[in-house]
Amino acid sequence: MYDSLGPAIEAIGRYGFGMKPPTYHEVRVPMLKLEMEHTKKLLRDNEVEKSTYGCSLMVDGWRDRKGRALINFLVNTPQGSMFVESVDASSYSHTGVLRLVDGEKKPPTGYIYNVMKMAKELIAASFKNKEAKYREIFKIIDKRWDCQLHQPLHAARYYLNPGLYYNNPEVEDATEVISGLQTCITKLILTEDEQIQINTELLLYRRADGIFGYPMAEKMRAKLAPAEWWLQYGASAPTLKKFAIKLHSKKRN
Repeated sequence: MYDSLGPAIEAIGRYGFGMKPPTYHEVRVPMLKLEMEHTKKLLRDNEVEKSTYGCSLMVDGWRDRKGRALINFLVNTPQGSMFVESVDASSYSHTGVLRLVDGEKKPPTGYIYNVMKMAKELIAASFKNKEAKYREIFKIIDKRWDCQLHQPLHAARYYLNPGLYYNNPEVEDATEVISGLQTCITKLILTEDEQIQINTELLLYRRADGIFGYPMAEKMRAKLAPAEWWLQYGASAPTLKKFAIKLHSKKRN
């Protein structure tokens, strides 16, 4: 129920008998114009708040009676929430992004890079890849990612997760991923000799040489937890194996 309903009924009661309702034309033209101007003012106020204090991107996933997976995009500021657009994401629901949107599942740190990539692809596709429509949404996502989510541990776990790494060859060109991996190697491995050995053994992992390239090792890349996979198939690179298991077993503060 709208907050204005009570005062409206009270005002009608004060008028008494003989009050005529607005005509179809009055509702359709002048009153609609007034409401549109009021709405535009609210949106302008919201834009001022967004520019001054920043904003949060809100995503609400739900299904309608026809079973369609719908996603609402909203921008929230101290002034309130502003609706951006609603999109039909039914054809992308198999990716698991909708489960993340609905809050049913939180990704482990080793998978968060992949989740971000899928989420961006979903958003772009939902807006029919028209960049002008989702450019502002990406700016908000990137700002939140840079400020709160991006950590070297995420990057290193992503790189050393065989189920993700071997399916994403472009990761070798991702500066923040490589930088995060090297940061973790420097922080978690105390001796320079071990750091050099790990970087040497990374070549074997990258090329899937030795046991890394065994048919069963390939089949189990996405079926075993990363730490279990390294324990079972990492013998060709013993120092890297030890580091990877330590990395995937490390609790995030």
